[in-house]
Formats: sequence, C-alpha cells, structure tokens
Amino acid sequence: MRSVLPGDARTRGSTIAQLPERVADVEVIVTDTEVEALHLEQNLVKRHRPPFNVRLRDDKSFPYIAVTVEDDYPRVMFTRERHRRGVVYFGPYANAKKVRETLDVLNRVFPYRPCEGPKPGRHSGIPCLDYHIERCLAPCVGYISKEDYREIIDGVIEFLSGETRPIQRELERKMKEAAARRALRGGGALPEPAVRGAAPGRAAGGRPALGRHAST
Repeated sequence: MRSVLPGDARTRGSTIAQLPERVADVEVIVTDTEVEALHLEQNLVKRHRPPFNVRLRDDKSFPYIAVTVEDDYPRVMFTRERHRRGVVYFGPYANAKKVRETLDVLNRVFPYRPCEGPKPGRHSGIPCLDYHIERCLAPCVGYISKEDYREIIDGVIEFLSGETRPIQRELERKMKEAAARRALRGGGALPEPAVRGAAPGRAAGGRPALGRHAST
C-alpha cells in the first residue's frame, strides 16, 4: 500500500489521488506464493473490474509453456490457457516475448515437432522444412520412434522443471561434435559452452518460474 499510496499527495497520480476517498475497507488475503497471489489478483480484478486497475482487466492472461504429454508425439507450445486435460503447464511467466524466445532455443536443443495438431505431419506425407534444418526428427514419416521421441520430451520437461543438466550435456555433446568436424577441416578449437542453469524467463512477479508446473 505504501508503494501505491505515497505519503505526499503531490507525488500521486490524478487517479490514485482519488483512491483514499473511495476506500471504505481493506481486506488482506494471504497466499503461499507470489504466483498464487498474482492468480488471485487477476481473478479478483476480472470479477469485480475495479476502475483503478486497468492492466489486469483485459482478456489476456499470463503466458505458459504447455506440453501435451498425452499425445503420441507431444507438442511443446506457447499458451495463455490452462484448462486442457492431459497437458503439463509451466509458468506463469511475465514476458510473452521471452517465453517465445525460450521455446525457440529449446527447439534447437530438443528437436520436438513444431507442427500443430495432435498428430504430426502434413497431408503431403513428406518431411517439412523443419526436418531439413534439424529442428524436427520427422515423426510424421516414422524417422523416429515414439519411445525415442518421448525421451526428447522428457528432457524438455526436466529442463522446465529446473533440471538444466540434460540441456547442458546436449550442448556439450554438440560442441564436441562441431569441434571434431572443425578439426577435420583444419580449423581451430571452439570455445567451451557456458550454460549455468539457463532459465526460460521469469514468472509473473519477477521470480524464476522453474519447477512450477501443473497437469490438468
């Protein structure tokens, strides 16, 4: 309240200056985490639509990363919904742009399918461009088994849950392979990869959101 209602009336905005005159009572609700507090605030603002809180009155909700674990070949995707069954959600995050950037980086390390829909592939029956640029292993044409693809998704879930060692090992493996190819061509050594617990952005409220996921 001190941050919203500074003692000096001259430092208040015109809207905030009207707030003390219109407040009859202050109710405090205690939550266990900042994420729960933000969800509660968002729901209360949407329900009561107070005139002083415009930021949370729109129809947008915080972004999540969703993993459709019950699909034969699960997807990893950006979403603002959190109600589908058979989906594991990570978040919420405060910055949608950072979430999309994180998904792009994850797809470079874990080549899960970026195509939409519960089943992979196109009607043409041939691999798409993502396969040729090594962003997907073409489960649509059987180039990877369900078991091997599930290992990729397990790695994504581990990373989003806060376990960064799998992605670090994968990056180190790729660096070694690239260094070996470079050595065969007579080039110099590549620098060591520097991965120290990279996180996919921050949860709404400024805290890291790793490990906060829910399955519905």
